[in-house]
Amino acid sequence: MKFALERKIKVGYFSGFILLLISFLLSVSGTSKIIKQAKEADKKNELIIQQEVLLAALKEVETFYRGYLLIKDAETLDLYYKGKIQVDSSITNVAYLIRTNFPENKSLQPLQNLVNNETAMLNRGLALFAAGGMVVTEPVKDISYQGQKIMDSIREQVMAMQAPLRESIYQKNTDAERTLTFINTINFTSLIIAILIIVYSLRMYINENKARRNSTEQALQYRKQLEFRLEELNTANRQLNERKSIEKFASAGRIARMIAHEVRNPLTNIGLANDQLKEFVERNEEGTMLLNMIKKNGERINNLVNGLLNATRFAELKKAELSINDLMEDVVIISQERIALNTLKIEKYYSSKSCLVFGDEEKLKIAFFNIIVNAIEAVEPGKGVIKVTTFLAPGNMCTVKINDNGIGMNQEIISNLFEPFFTNKNKRDGLGLTHTQNIIFNHGGNVGIESIPGNGSTVTVNLLAI
Repeated sequence: MKFALERKIKVGYFSGFILLLISFLLSVSGTSKIIKQAKEADKKNELIIQQEVLLAALKEVETFYRGYLLIKDAETLDLYYKGKIQVDSSITNVAYLIRTNFPENKSLQPLQNLVNNETAMLNRGLALFAAGGMVVTEPVKDISYQGQKIMDSIREQVMAMQAPLRESIYQKNTDAERTLTFINTINFTSLIIAILIIVYSLRMYINENKARRNSTEQALQYRKQLEFRLEELNTANRQLNERKSIEKFASAGRIARMIAHEVRNPLTNIGLANDQLKEFVERNEEGTMLLNMIKKNGERINNLVNGLLNATRFAELKKAELSINDLMEDVVIISQERIALNTLKIEKYYSSKSCLVFGDEEKLKIAFFNIIVNAIEAVEPGKGVIKVTTFLAPGNMCTVKINDNGIGMNQEIISNLFEPFFTNKNKRDGLGLTHTQNIIFNHGGNVGIESIPGNGSTVTVNLLAI
């Protein structure tokens, strides 16, 4: 009977081990597959970005060409030639990516031909413009019209090249999500089954004193293994989420730079045209007012573009040794006027242990000030309570938690909270938390938000301790 009992227990533990081993192997296999798919998607995404850069460079060259015909400025002509160099560099990058990663793609040569035709057409237009005594003649206008048609053909060619790439990226992302869901399901199921087996084995050991002591030791060993595996899975999931946030942030930065390319060139043309028109309507008050309105709104758009770039650009840091407690105390003092204005209560729970980080003091103050301002705006004046907590977390991390008893947020708002220009507040540009996330990422840290509608929010910032 004793030997049968021991045999059953051994079989139970061995079955749990096999399930954990299978779960681990599936995790390794699935993770390798996801990484491979991510690398392939990155290559295709890089080709799409280079194609967008090529379009932006061509648009810039075309803009400076038209600008030179309009104002006959040597500096604009220099910018045109510099833009041509950028076009050549961009088409070279696109060609390299296609030949290296997508040799089966047959659309490279037509694209190169169209780009060459476009630049040749613009050069011919400049030659005719110079030969015609710097006057826009009908042949020059005709070349501009033909150049526009070629540019439209280039856009169509690029869109045709990008369509299968985007579809493939979407499919790979979908496959990766399905693989991850499958792995999580298998791991969870295996963990539950293994735990049930262990519980069953422990119950059997109760009937035998000696077997009970042995089973307790084995159960402790298996429990440690389960906790270790679970911690590994939690760490992997956390790293995956952080990677997604960083990739999302980097993607927003790339989009911001592309928007800047596309927006600043038309703004330059608007500014030039605005200055030209002022000479004709100088004595007309209504015309002057409208032109000033155009200029003011153009400057506002430019400021928005600059704000987006600053919020998504990896900036240079002036790092020094900082105490998290002192830093947060300075931020609270800076926020004191807003806190007093809204008659709020602030509670501080600073770590008793030394918690030092290596960072840029002014930029970290900006990041934590933005978080506290959001907390102030989320609570009801006269009833709001904001808690600031610092402590040294496992993994040698200095952690700051900022909690409020405000209105809270649903998951949809939380998932978009760090997106540029996303805001649910009036008269805000939606870049504050984007800038905050940028600063935290620059310092190698991470930021997360937990919130329940009606029950307040908690923002957690982790920075590596010295």
